[in-house]
Amino acid sequence: MITCPACGTSQTEGTRECRQCQADLSLLAEFDNLAQSFYDQGVRLARSEADMETAIRFVVAALALEPEHAEALVVLGKLRAQQERYQEAVSAWQRALELAPEGSLAREKARAAIAKAETLLADQRAATADRTDAAPSEATGGRGARRGQRVVSGVAIAAMLAAGIIAGAFWSRPAAPVPVSTAVRALREAVGAHPALKGERVEVAARGDRIAVTGQVSEPLQRDLVEALARRPAGSARADVSGLRVRPEKAAKALTELLAFLCRGKQGGAEGEARAELLAALADGGVTVDCTDDGRLRIAGSVPTPEARAFVVKAASNLVPPDLVDSSALAVMDEYIEYTVQPGDCPFVIAQRLCGDGRRAAAIREFCAQNAAALQDPRHLRPDTVLRIPKRLLARGR
Repeated sequence: MITCPACGTSQTEGTRECRQCQADLSLLAEFDNLAQSFYDQGVRLARSEADMETAIRFVVAALALEPEHAEALVVLGKLRAQQERYQEAVSAWQRALELAPEGSLAREKARAAIAKAETLLADQRAATADRTDAAPSEATGGRGARRGQRVVSGVAIAAMLAAGIIAGAFWSRPAAPVPVSTAVRALREAVGAHPALKGERVEVAARGDRIAVTGQVSEPLQRDLVEALARRPAGSARADVSGLRVRPEKAAKALTELLAFLCRGKQGGAEGEARAELLAALADGGVTVDCTDDGRLRIAGSVPTPEARAFVVKAASNLVPPDLVDSSALAVMDEYIEYTVQPGDCPFVIAQRLCGDGRRAAAIREFCAQNAAALQDPRHLRPDTVLRIPKRLLARGR
């Protein structure tokens, strides 16, 4: 479901015009399509190996818009592994295993990544044995020894990955309910042993007949991973992860990078008139993101249309829970005309006269606080009251 930003009416997914006020919802309908477009562009760049950093930015942008895109998670894991950013790789693969249905291509690719990690584990054992049997002398082979140590170190991390992913795969199998104390202990061990959660502050405790998970992690993927692990010991009905947050400064940085990427994206990579319009709107606006002392994500500035505002808020809600998004300072700088209320006017008549459709009265009322106050009692409009009518709502020729 999507909500019309003009009148607040709920709409079915994919709707391009509000059934209540006829506002143009094509930008919001393109939200998921834009994510797929970025994913496709990232895959093309990754396959060509022309610009791996840009490929990663496209895939990350796709996941910011659609966090449950399993294929993008698999690709991101592989790209991060190539960068030797193994903790991020394992987070992506584990999340893909949780999301992708059994028998799907994404799940098979995630399993293939696990198999590769197992191969690296075998290589690590062989490399360790070779180093023990034939250690280079300090005089002639010291540099080679150091290179070997670096290789073994990298493979050792991959080996830890393999163990972590495989443990996560087995852990993720549904199990019968167990006592809360047992589930808490098992979840603590799983979180503590998982390489993708190393150094993160995740606390697990019993709270009545439920498992309470609190603390902070650095990335949304890590929060998703903990949430997936928390569902397993005793079933989703007994796990409460609402107290686990992404560090607000990390979420603010992620959203800032996403918006900057989207603004750059209008140069290419987002085909379609609606997408081009959205990217232009974001580029023309001035949006800033920071975090408050109480851990909320604060979005401020201006965008040209309500649809662009709703898009930004939706993207932020993919990074942190919606109740932690403060968008009260994000204004819509929509162009408007002023209309002076005449004797006998009512909202429906005004909307019909200016917009060609009386049902757009709701959108006029919601446009600004001044209109909302003036139209509070639609049966008793005061003549000479000034209303602001957004130009995008006007009938053609007005």
